[in-house]
Amino acid sequence: MLGYLIAIATLVYYTQNYTQGNQSYQITEIYNSTVFTKVEKPITIADKNLWLSNRNKPHPLVMNIPANEEVSIKSVANYIADHESDPFQRIKALHDYVATRISYDADAYFSGEYPPQDPQTVFKTRQAVCQGYANLLMALSKAINEEILIIVGDSRTQISNFYGQGHAWNAAKIQGYWYLIDPTWDSGYVNESGFYPSYNTNYLFTPPEVMIMSHFPNNKDWQLLSNPLPKEEFLNNPMIQPEFFC
Repeated sequence: MLGYLIAIATLVYYTQNYTQGNQSYQITEIYNSTVFTKVEKPITIADKNLWLSNRNKPHPLVMNIPANEEVSIKSVANYIADHESDPFQRIKALHDYVATRISYDADAYFSGEYPPQDPQTVFKTRQAVCQGYANLLMALSKAINEEILIIVGDSRTQISNFYGQGHAWNAAKIQGYWYLIDPTWDSGYVNESGFYPSYNTNYLFTPPEVMIMSHFPNNKDWQLLSNPLPKEEFLNNPMIQPEFFC
């Protein structure tokens, strides 16, 4: 069975492929250590209605979580799990927590000097770049035995001048299928003046054919498309906002 490895630490990396027996892998080398996890080849299910049904309304649990339940990653995750039984709404609540509580660190982005992006630091400081958002969402899911992974690759925005730049986002496994999520882009937007909070759900359970317009994973399997797009085609496609597909 085809397998692959997902990086879980930082965007400073290089990748290489190798084969061991009948298994093919992609390894991400992070500074001087290799950090990865092996999972089965992902499959998804087309569900545009799921994406559209979650439009731009934060989960009530996230907006009303008691202060004494917001003291740690585990306490937040447990509160959500204890009060939300629907698996899709539970993942939405985790996404909404990250998207509404964390501010994008525009100063770090423009200076290129990034503070630690580990989940505990992000939870404490309430600031992050994309890797920190993705790390925190994965940590919240891990605390309640949900399966959310980190995907690394390139994204295209107006700031990136339509060329790919390093980015990290997530994939959540729900009832046996994978769904794409980007809590960073759902938290607001950045321009030369800084970060502007603007919660949305454009990148929550986003259909793969929509996600590929702006997100290109290093591992083509995470496009979740039956016919993966080549990098050149990704870069040459027009920039289309997700609202166009709604």
